[in-house]
Amino acid sequence: MSNSRDVVILLATYNGAKFIAAQIDSILKQALSNWNLWIRDDGSTDDTINIIKDYCRKDNRIKLIVDEERNLGACGNFLKLMAEAQRSSVASYFAFADQDDVWKPNKLELLLDEMERIEPHAKGLPILVHSNFSVVSEDLAILKRSHHAKIIDKMGAVCSPNRLLIQNVVTGCTALFNRNLLKKSLPVPEAVVMHDWWLALVAGLFGKIGYVDEPLVLYRQHSSNCLGIEMRNLNKGFSGFFVKLKVALDRKLLTRDLNQTVVMAEVALNSYSGSLDNKQKNLLSIVSGLKQKGFWAKRASIIKYQLFRPYLIGNIAMFLRW
Repeated sequence: MSNSRDVVILLATYNGAKFIAAQIDSILKQALSNWNLWIRDDGSTDDTINIIKDYCRKDNRIKLIVDEERNLGACGNFLKLMAEAQRSSVASYFAFADQDDVWKPNKLELLLDEMERIEPHAKGLPILVHSNFSVVSEDLAILKRSHHAKIIDKMGAVCSPNRLLIQNVVTGCTALFNRNLLKKSLPVPEAVVMHDWWLALVAGLFGKIGYVDEPLVLYRQHSSNCLGIEMRNLNKGFSGFFVKLKVALDRKLLTRDLNQTVVMAEVALNSYSGSLDNKQKNLLSIVSGLKQKGFWAKRASIIKYQLFRPYLIGNIAMFLRW
């Protein structure tokens, strides 16, 4: 078990003046107080920087990371924070934060409890733990209390490398990861689709992934989300099923998903070719070549390597349109 519970929180901002104070306030209210908050802004043109600087003056645990680069996008912003954390921090653990969410007061404490439960059985390995979350409206009204409600019992399976390649279920703002995972995941290749997907895949290949079955984040949905839960996922009931199926069968979206899956497999194979076992190399090679396979060969690979999504609708769409 780790002797310290120090956490560096990595918060990426961009024109977040409307919500950033609520997020920082929720971090200040954490039951666990041994944290530092590092914030990097991506070139905001609103009042975001002034709000952050005001918090920095009030609490020396909060620091604004300043550099000359701007408009890197959400993924690029977080990657810069990860690189800075690797270079400048001696902390044991790291967490991502989004500018427009609100954390439950016990978020860090429960994630660290799960981390420390896993550590004795995974010494020296990259470890990531994440939690469930609630989807909320702009004014924090609950839209969906438990985002992972239907896949809780399969969480171990959906965090295996073959499943993570098809669909990432680790949402960055719910994640806590150790220094071993930070080190193993860097440098992050430019082609990587998203920072949280990359960390989850690296942890799935080389370490352990833990899960806290409790919504620890209020994941805010609003018109300015850079990233967010697609609203079709909030539709319920029989009619909701057909709405989701119709969107899931959209060939443009399915082509995007397949392209992203192939890219993630290719990047992982190229980055870690020297440290993968034969089974992992074979999996990544098969997924990297999915686009070149014929109709039936592609489906045979999906079945053989259990390249399934967590939800029935997603699997139906894959089999019909990939």
